[in-house]
Amino acid sequence: MRCSFLRRMVEGICIVFCMGTAAIAHAESLEAMLNRYAEVMSSPDASSPPFVLDSMEGKGTVRATVHAFLPGISYQEFRNRLSDVTQWCEFVPLHLNVKACAYDLREQHAVLRFYLGPKGYTAPEDSRLLELSFRAVTEGDVLKIALSAPSGPLGSRNYHLVLRACEVDDGVYAEFNLTTEPGLISALVRIYLSTAGSDKVGFSSSGVNPATGMKRYARGQRGGAERNIVRYLFAVQAYFDTLDHTGGPDEYARRLERWFDLTEQYPRQLHEMPRERYLHIKMRERRNQLELVGSGRNH
Repeated sequence: MRCSFLRRMVEGICIVFCMGTAAIAHAESLEAMLNRYAEVMSSPDASSPPFVLDSMEGKGTVRATVHAFLPGISYQEFRNRLSDVTQWCEFVPLHLNVKACAYDLREQHAVLRFYLGPKGYTAPEDSRLLELSFRAVTEGDVLKIALSAPSGPLGSRNYHLVLRACEVDDGVYAEFNLTTEPGLISALVRIYLSTAGSDKVGFSSSGVNPATGMKRYARGQRGGAERNIVRYLFAVQAYFDTLDHTGGPDEYARRLERWFDLTEQYPRQLHEMPRERYLHIKMRERRNQLELVGSGRNH
């Protein structure tokens, strides 16, 4: 009973923080995007790749948005690849909690299937399935990609992950928006965050602790949303940093290495396990994903 409860708790937490609800209906102007890009580049908090993160928590909702400059990437290639639903399965599973990814085309619209689970190795049949509609459009000179689902595992609902991007000098400016509504498993999240997850922090700071002289970082559900939106950002960065256009196994292995290196720049927020364990787990899960495709269960 205890082990079953703990497993359900971990699964619920990863589902809440892996995806979220973030409905952004209005079109975004190129001018507004470029203005925010200028703010990112002038921010003293910007790092490599430069990013600035803002978030909020209130009324049962947690939102996190990461604004990032991705250097050395062709906007045309960025737009073409990320508008292709099949390419999302080449980088989303870099995330610790995404155990496999599949896609489908249904009546002129695309669907992504994420198999979600705890950070350790999990086979697709033991994972929680989340199906998301996938829509990619270009509004003027701004790319918008929206992933959404009316419901998900463990009573979760109303998932939306929105990516916007535009061309800038020497690269791409991108914004990832994630909002989490814990729903029916919020009690599990609170229990976890008060015990095993009590040492986890996010990226945004609310001043300095006078007793220690250390920064106070966002914690709880807000911190979890911040960590995971940055993990998705680094998955995209690792994908483009390791493209060799062959799609061979070495390319994916390099992608895993690159994602791990990017996350290890922020060990306080993102370190979860040793490199070799991460690589071992993810290569096993990659083989499972390829079997999904080969068996026809992908479609």
